[in-house]
Amino acid sequence: MHLGIAVDTTRGLMVPTVLHAESRTLIDLSREIKMLADACRAGSIAPEKLKNGTFTISNVGAMGIQTFTPVLNPPQAGILGVGCIDYAVRQTPEGLLCYPACHLSLTIDHRVIDGMPAARFLHALCETLEQIEQLL
Repeated sequence: MHLGIAVDTTRGLMVPTVLHAESRTLIDLSREIKMLADACRAGSIAPEKLKNGTFTISNVGAMGIQTFTPVLNPPQAGILGVGCIDYAVRQTPEGLLCYPACHLSLTIDHRVIDGMPAARFLHALCETLEQIEQLL
């Protein structure tokens, strides 16, 4: 998977691509994303780094936005919108539990991916994020 990362710059949105993201460690992904985002903001990103994405992540949560509908940019198969982290309340056998919850929105190209596999992906992602310490 070639992972696009939406980066806001003074010249508009740029989406650099991390090639073969599925084979990278979380630390390696973090370093690569920071390097690409810095290059976008500095205006020094190479044009070939802005191509070949198959799936994009767009994070507007830092602006306090809970949910939004990320727009798919063909030929990408999907885009994940990441909103802000709020606190939610859930009833448990022990009482009420207040916990941090991140808002996610997934847009997919139904010509490439059916809805249910996309829903299962989003469900698995949520379960993984709830156990994030296992990735570190």
